[in-house]
Amino acid sequence: EALKAQAVAARNYAIHPREKPWPDFDICDSQYCQAYYGAATEHPLANKAIEQTQGLVALFKADPILALYSSSHGGHSESYENAFSDPVTKAYPADPIPYLIGKPDQGQPVNLQQEANARRFYSNQNQFSFDVLSPTYRWQRRWTAAELSRTLAQTLPELSTTKNTRDFIKPAFKSGQAIGQLKQLTITRRGVSGKAMVLKVETTTGTWLLEKEFVIRKALLHQNRMLPSANVVFNTDADAKGNLTAITAIGGGFGHGVGMSQYGARYMSLHGYNFAKILQHYYSHVAIGTIPLHIGQNQGARLSFYVPPLSKPATLNISSESGLPSPPTVLINSKRVTMPWGSISTARSINLDPYLKAGTVNQLIIKPSRSGTAKAWIELVDGSSAPKST
Repeated sequence: EALKAQAVAARNYAIHPREKPWPDFDICDSQYCQAYYGAATEHPLANKAIEQTQGLVALFKADPILALYSSSHGGHSESYENAFSDPVTKAYPADPIPYLIGKPDQGQPVNLQQEANARRFYSNQNQFSFDVLSPTYRWQRRWTAAELSRTLAQTLPELSTTKNTRDFIKPAFKSGQAIGQLKQLTITRRGVSGKAMVLKVETTTGTWLLEKEFVIRKALLHQNRMLPSANVVFNTDADAKGNLTAITAIGGGFGHGVGMSQYGARYMSLHGYNFAKILQHYYSHVAIGTIPLHIGQNQGARLSFYVPPLSKPATLNISSESGLPSPPTVLINSKRVTMPWGSISTARSINLDPYLKAGTVNQLIIKPSRSGTAKAWIELVDGSSAPKST
């Protein structure tokens, strides 16, 4: 079930990515495309999951969602706007996305934007969450003050001149500028998961503000690797004169922490959650269905999709701003079916359960009415279902 959830999320991301670094191509092989590694890494179980979710995507208000995912959230996902900048304007924080809302895996939310609460949460090795199987559920990194000073002397100039990060180092690090010795690291703003949004770096020669979790992680390299996540608190050591001597980063999770946790999905699958419940835990109020297609006077729609044995009724949805003067013709699995259309003004939802076959791929063809245009899609699981064990 975790692989099915991953298949749906990856399908969503392929058709609705956050940005397209190479506009002439649908997908790339880097972290910009959720680290797609290509056909050479195919696996029979993954292929089976793809087949058993064929044609299915996650929908919010009848549109495919931006299905972000990362390895592990550390027990609490993050809201989109707190981790990402606007892909066009680069404004940070970005505008919120209503289905990418940070939440704890279990229990009532705790205000992790407060330093003391974040410290308790990420210092607790026994904090229960769906991410407990991840090797980076909790982690530590340690530097001497001299080591981290040398690291920042390398990373800050690079980040200040790199296209994707230069807007998030303030002020920009000047060419040839000496960083001096590190005096203090302070997280001045946290997201709902406790994720560092703004890090203040104070040295003997100046003070810089680093924005965005990715930039912060890239700046604080440890053994030439970026921090696993920005869900982090810092412990410091000082000498008798109060001078900083060492810094320990204590954190949880791996990746940006927005959307689905892959380790969390695995845990949920092992504990009885089906793929739809997994997706609805990580993406708030989403439905599971087909990509909406437009039908018109000379354009029909063909929908091929796998029907899993889920409890919610499947529905065919027709939405039209102008209304349809007559109902479209519908064929399901090559058979023409008569549906209780009634009056189609602007929207109509029809129960498809009597016509579909569970456990196999179904095909639905909609032939348009004489005039008018509409959007058509199928929902197998609606967006009102609350995630619970099945």
